[in-house]
Amino acid sequence: MPTANHVLIQVDFSWQGETYHPAARLDLDKIVANGDELPDLHALLAQLSNIDPYSYQYEVLYAHEIAFSEPEGLAVDFLSDGQFDFAGFALAWREQQLQRLLGRIARQYLGVDDLAANPALQQALHAAWQLGKHPHQE
Repeated sequence: MPTANHVLIQVDFSWQGETYHPAARLDLDKIVANGDELPDLHALLAQLSNIDPYSYQYEVLYAHEIAFSEPEGLAVDFLSDGQFDFAGFALAWREQQLQRLLGRIARQYLGVDDLAANPALQQALHAAWQLGKHPHQE
């Protein structure tokens, strides 16, 4: 079973003399599987913290940068100084999923247990996959 990919998001801000720390743990596998972009993270934190989107508190939350921390799985490689490279993560995640699928095909049809040990076969399967995605390109 592949390792799950998560990251913690948090915004720290003060409003009316109180300090707030809304945070959420993002399931990056689910996010990437559903599209190419992160959802509106400020809106997500506001919703989870019961902050009214028509309030000044909401505007103050939006004025502060989201910090990323506590990466898990592949996400570890894409977090640096509190910033998360989502585009890079999504690309690597998709490649990891593809390699897993190609490995399954190699085991099932060719009896190859370690596709990485046979780069020529790996490249051939990858080329066949590309051709399947774009059958009219030469």
